[in-house]
Amino acid sequence: MTTGQELEQAVANAQKKRSTSPAPKQPKTESAPKDEAAPGGKSARIQARFVQCYLLMGTRIFQQAMRNAIAPLIVFMADDLGIGVGQKGMLISATAAGYFFTQVPGGQLAEKFGSRIIITTALALSSLCCILAPICADVLGVTGLWAIMASLGAVQGPLFPASFVFLSRWMPKSGPGGTD
Repeated sequence: MTTGQELEQAVANAQKKRSTSPAPKQPKTESAPKDEAAPGGKSARIQARFVQCYLLMGTRIFQQAMRNAIAPLIVFMADDLGIGVGQKGMLISATAAGYFFTQVPGGQLAEKFGSRIIITTALALSSLCCILAPICADVLGVTGLWAIMASLGAVQGPLFPASFVFLSRWMPKSGPGGTD
């Protein structure tokens, strides 16, 4: 046989051997998706982890953008609402005031109900707060704007601890007995 024929024969033998040998068993864990639910087994779980982490990164970027948008916009809002320097500082700190009270309860809720539910709810309520901000500013003035900014912080407070709950359940463990 020539080298090309030998190579073709070796490939055919390897394929035949692979198709007749049983697939190795994967260790099952509680937090990782089951092999039946993810066609392709381990590589599908790894791809799902990447997708989930990218979605989590997107939510964190979106949350930070909503929180940090108030600082540059306060200059324009000050002209429209006629607010002074003290009120500007009060508005900028409103998000942190709301954020402070909901971080620990948010982490506990994520442990109990699941991080996906908490993250989804927090982002939906954050969006609602952003929609209501100009309405509250027009109707209630600076006090209404402060209240909606504090509410924005309160509903975004659980996002950070819920992210850690999510990562602790989906990232592989190191050492013996890990998911990968």
